[in-house]
Amino acid sequence: MAVAEGNVLTMDCVPDKGFFQSGRTNSDVNQERIQAKTTITAEMAFILEAISQINQSFERCGREKLSNMTQGTPYAMSPSQMRNRLEKLERMGLIIKRKGRHGTVLTAEGESTLMEFNGDH
Repeated sequence: MAVAEGNVLTMDCVPDKGFFQSGRTNSDVNQERIQAKTTITAEMAFILEAISQINQSFERCGREKLSNMTQGTPYAMSPSQMRNRLEKLERMGLIIKRKGRHGTVLTAEGESTLMEFNGDH
């Protein structure tokens, strides 16, 4: 399955590996989500906060933009490193990654986890 804008398919049109089913079971996925609230790191919170800020400004949130936001911070990372972090946050149920104009958004669980991390119950 691929989604393209125009008549040409490129590798960017093919869904990420996480789109296809892996050998993980539902209990594996549920366990990762349960651990989300107890294992969120400061780096993860930084990324969630950046996603939240970009979403609030109604801009598209992608790994390039997020990677640029990390430059000059203790969490500086390349777009490739950001992709790996976003995949983990998605597995944890904290974000939804969408292709194209929609970009990455926080889930309700992601918002509440970020609030708990920041102490805003």
